Amino acid sequence: MPDEKEYMMLRDEIYKIYDILEKTRNLFYVAVAAIFTCSLTLEFPILFLAAYCMIIPCYWVTIDYQRGMWKIGTYLAVFHEGKDSDFNWERRNFTFSCKNGNRYVNSYSSPFFLACIFSTLFYIIYSYKKTNILEPFNLVCVAISIILLLVMSLFIYRQNNSQ
Repeated sequence: MPDEKEYMMLRDEIYKIYDILEKTRNLFYVAVAAIFTCSLTLEFPILFLAAYCMIIPCYWVTIDYQRGMWKIGTYLAVFHEGKDSDFNWERRNFTFSCKNGNRYVNSYSSPFFLACIFSTLFYIIYSYKKTNILEPFNLVCVAISIILLLVMSLFIYRQNNSQ
């Protein structure tokens, strides 16, 4: 009986983490859309780069909670599930995911990485169309945005290879 209670408490914890992930993702979508809209409305292209202020923290929060979810799921699969157990959700989920080839989501297709690419591209395109992109300030901003994009790519690459 205590094992069943612990199992159910940990499953509830996974649901709570999933809810936090959804709320973080929704906050991310609203904030980035608002930043892009303000940048276009105010015709101030440097605001495109302000999206990084939301992208990177939301990505870190998401990765942290996903790791917590994976740890709880692994704990449940190892200590609470098996042939003698009535609970086998985590094992079945893992088996299904492995058979379908999607055990870990590729972070390069995540909305966070795509937002980084769009933020950088929007800034470059908008600066090219509306201002002189060869001005020193614009060149520095383009360089900073490309460096941020490369840093985010390196972080995602390391994240994918550590799984």
